[in-house]
Amino acid sequence: SAVTVAATAPQCVAAEASHSSESQVEVNKLVELTDCNLNLEASQGRSQQANKQRFKQARAPPPAKQQAEACQSLNFRNPVTARYPNTDQLWHRVGELSLFDWSVSGNETCIVVRGRGFCIALDVGACPPQAVDADHVFISHGHVDHCGALHMHIRKRQLLRLPPAVYYMPECLINSMQSTLAAFVTMQGDSDYAEMVSNSRLVGLKVGDRVPISNDNNQPADAASLTLSVFATDHRVPSLGCILRRRHIVLLPECRRLSQDELRARVAQGLPVRGPEWEPLLGYTGDTRFNVFLTPQDPDLLRVRLLISELTFLSGSIERADSFGHCHVDQFAQHWRLFGAVNRLVFVHFSNKVLPEEILERVYSTLPQQLGRRVYCGLIAKRLLYS
Repeated sequence: SAVTVAATAPQCVAAEASHSSESQVEVNKLVELTDCNLNLEASQGRSQQANKQRFKQARAPPPAKQQAEACQSLNFRNPVTARYPNTDQLWHRVGELSLFDWSVSGNETCIVVRGRGFCIALDVGACPPQAVDADHVFISHGHVDHCGALHMHIRKRQLLRLPPAVYYMPECLINSMQSTLAAFVTMQGDSDYAEMVSNSRLVGLKVGDRVPISNDNNQPADAASLTLSVFATDHRVPSLGCILRRRHIVLLPECRRLSQDELRARVAQGLPVRGPEWEPLLGYTGDTRFNVFLTPQDPDLLRVRLLISELTFLSGSIERADSFGHCHVDQFAQHWRLFGAVNRLVFVHFSNKVLPEEILERVYSTLPQQLGRRVYCGLIAKRLLYS
């Protein structure tokens, strides 16, 4: 065997030398190609900044230009920076409210809304970092893409030493959710996680219920500064939508035209001059057919400051959208006047089969300008994960 090694050694050295020579040739070719490309770019006068500017201008048709430019600032085309974009840029501002949308039809939906003194997650089919701070979570229905990450939300809050959250859902889901969480407790084998699950509140809701958004279990809804009320939606399974209202203390209607002296006299008589007024801040539909807007159970649904609605179908027939329990963009175009009092309409739950640029084109070219200028399309998840 010593003879064999001695005989093959020169061959190995020669092979290594040949491989090294071939590698050097490849490197030289790459250097030459790079230099050629750089020289070509310089000769044509195309700087990186000019390329970016031209790309930005060609991003989208005029109706969608503003939103497309905002999305472009996140560097979605860069595979490295797209993984860790500036978190602040992912939040869409609507007055005092900040919205983080994470939604792809059939895959995962989790919408987070922050406001003065609250943070709420609307559905938890995924649990992005922005949702972990939400100490109140509303689940619209039992489909996996809307509730499948509830256990992860509990776990992430446990790891960050955050207090247990409150989870609101249709009462028909309570037993199933409790059984699912019990299974995860068994599989996790962690007493701290078991305690976190035990201390998390699951609140079953039915149509017409109104609950305080508060960590005080005994606080009545009328005494809270925020309340969540629910209404029935029209999907393939039992489902609920919700409206978030904020309480303001204002002059009573009968006192608003009184003078200061008249108000003082009324106070001296022991009569009230101020009372609560509930402002509809936020409406959320979850998955639903368009009927929920044609005959709203709660009129405030069409008077909220921020309305978040699903929009799954951008093509095909309205009948096909109805058969799957979803909305069609043509329905919003036909009934755009219904949304005259809504300050901002946010569409989520777009199909994964349609690219973000196509979504913007179809939505803004279909809707009349009177509605389109108040519409925002939630595309964060599609741009970061699915495009």
